[in-house]
Amino acid sequence: MGYNQDMPAHLKSAALQGIDAVPVDVEVDVLTGLPSFTVVGLGDKAIQESRQRLTAALSNIGYTPPRRKTIVSLAPASLKKEGSLYDLPITLGFLIASKQMEGGGLENAYFVGEVGLDGTIRPIRGVLPIVLAAAKAGAKELYIPAGNAKEASAVADQLKVYAVASLQELITHLTANANAPLDKGGVGLPADVVGGILTPLDRKSVVEGKSVDLGGRRIIKKKNCTHQHVT
Repeated sequence: MGYNQDMPAHLKSAALQGIDAVPVDVEVDVLTGLPSFTVVGLGDKAIQESRQRLTAALSNIGYTPPRRKTIVSLAPASLKKEGSLYDLPITLGFLIASKQMEGGGLENAYFVGEVGLDGTIRPIRGVLPIVLAAAKAGAKELYIPAGNAKEASAVADQLKVYAVASLQELITHLTANANAPLDKGGVGLPADVVGGILTPLDRKSVVEGKSVDLGGRRIIKKKNCTHQHVT
């Protein structure tokens, strides 16, 4: 597949800050010029290496990898960002910016995940605070690795969480059949939790499967169940 220059792609992700997470804007632009791949925005070595993972993954599933001047911006630029969780939004942003897939309707979606060389989506750390941050920021959807589904299912109610096993599966979902059931684990977050009532200790308890009292409401992660129950 070839591609033509277009406007920058804009996607949402998150950065971990201790036990919390904050929203991050991911912008990808494909420009006329000598082949290069530059990531700006205080990204660590794992983020800088995303080009190699992205290139191999796209080639292996039949898409055109970066062959022109490509710039990736992770904002806010002053915030240090770490880890391979940006692989997924960077890859999708490149596909959109290079016009290899449509990018409409993703304004309220967040994406996190490491991309394997064969296009698989690998688990990342810190999914629970990312779910909380995305919901608090007003996101409607969050796409995470399938391997993180159990952790993400610890919170439920307002945010739709999709657990994705491969890059191709996600591309198909976003383009060919946006209503395909990808939710292999996890839905939502109650409004009072979004407001910040869930403390760091509460979050740890939820992940461990314990009941958390939220002033008359309880978050309970049922044993051997992927969905969250709020009473």
